[in-house]
Amino acid sequence: MSDLTVLLSAATPTDFFIQFFHLVSGRNVPTFELRIIPAKHKGERAIELTVRQNVTRPLPDGKCVFGIESTHVLTLTRDEKIVWEIQDRKPITGLDNIKSALRELQSTDEEVVAPS
Repeated sequence: MSDLTVLLSAATPTDFFIQFFHLVSGRNVPTFELRIIPAKHKGERAIELTVRQNVTRPLPDGKCVFGIESTHVLTLTRDEKIVWEIQDRKPITGLDNIKSALRELQSTDEEVVAPS
């Protein structure tokens, strides 16, 4: 089963979060962290998974800057609200919206989670 199929088969936000965590933890990602934080909405507590990886940014003069940046942040609140923030994109809120975005990414052949 492909990574995308696994994520699209998630029945609940919690299931999606757990599947995402397992996919990321099995990748060659420089660092990833799982921590409990205050949620971004209404002071609820949440679990947030941050994926940090090597990123290359081109400069106007043709050179590149290398660094480690947060590329994905997945937040799950106690009442099953889920938000996926992908670097340089608007946050995606709700499991149905996340699945729709994944289907769109699938059609563009873009990396969804992290490079292998």
